[in-house]
Amino acid sequence: MENVRNLVINWLIKNSAISEENHELYEYAVYSAELLVLPVIMAIVIGWLSGSPVNGVLLIIPFMFLKKYSGGYHAKKLSICMIISTILLTAMIRISICDIKPAYMYITTCIAFIELCIVSPIQSDNKVLNEKEMRHYKKVVVMQLAVYSIIIICSSILNCMIVTKCICLGIILASIMQLPCIVTRRTSIR
Repeated sequence: MENVRNLVINWLIKNSAISEENHELYEYAVYSAELLVLPVIMAIVIGWLSGSPVNGVLLIIPFMFLKKYSGGYHAKKLSICMIISTILLTAMIRISICDIKPAYMYITTCIAFIELCIVSPIQSDNKVLNEKEMRHYKKVVVMQLAVYSIIIICSSILNCMIVTKCICLGIILASIMQLPCIVTRRTSIR
């Protein structure tokens, strides 16, 4: 990925679209765009291979926005991140296609809601937050969960269970990504 990023940036410099002195800034911008676009592309491809690209998109959107503010596990290497992400995303998309008893899904989602509200945000080594940022991130997570709750309730009332399942599974996935950090924090305290 880094090679592709450098090729794009060098091409832009060569064609006078950007200056050499802004190389690092544009490299970071391209990297940020990759982090935004890559999960969506993965979700569409995995969804398409599973028979429902719509499920992939509906699931990845709440996950991406929640994960950005709730934090959670971050792999040290991109390759490990891609493997873990692919496995978890495939599992969640496959589950979204299955017939799930609504009661189980709602109970699991409620547990994920509670965990996300209590534990968020989890800081990563890459980004340390100050107290003000911590409060802001927690508020954003709670507001997102409120919006997703309204979507879940409305889609359930309208019997649009695909939307309900995918939003719930996106929330559950964000919660799952916090579990390794919670467990490691608990074991390091002892």
